[in-house]
Amino acid sequence: MPGARRYWGYLCDCLDKDSAIFKTIQNQPQNKTPIGKGRAFVRYNLKTKTLAEHVQVACRNAKITRQYYHKDAVLRHQSYSSQLVDILCVEALPHAVRMHLAHMHHCATLCHTVHVCG
Repeated sequence: MPGARRYWGYLCDCLDKDSAIFKTIQNQPQNKTPIGKGRAFVRYNLKTKTLAEHVQVACRNAKITRQYYHKDAVLRHQSYSSQLVDILCVEALPHAVRMHLAHMHHCATLCHTVHVCG
């Protein structure tokens, strides 16, 4: 794992370089370094709420993920990376929907507690 490898290189190796997001980031003159391009990628995905989709696609490429990440990294373990994608999907939901899901979880927990304790 060479020290020069960064997540922008990982993303370039895992994702479609002909996609609109890559073209947009490559054509922005302020994105000169791999770190700057990686940050722009994250900002763009947070703005468009597509980070979960791109993380999921990248994680599917196990061969390249192994080249970039340590054996204990979250992205190298299918169950952990799936949980990360699930969290990112929930974060992409509108605030009102997230609040409704949190309320439903709270109600289910309360019902379980009353049933167990009652």
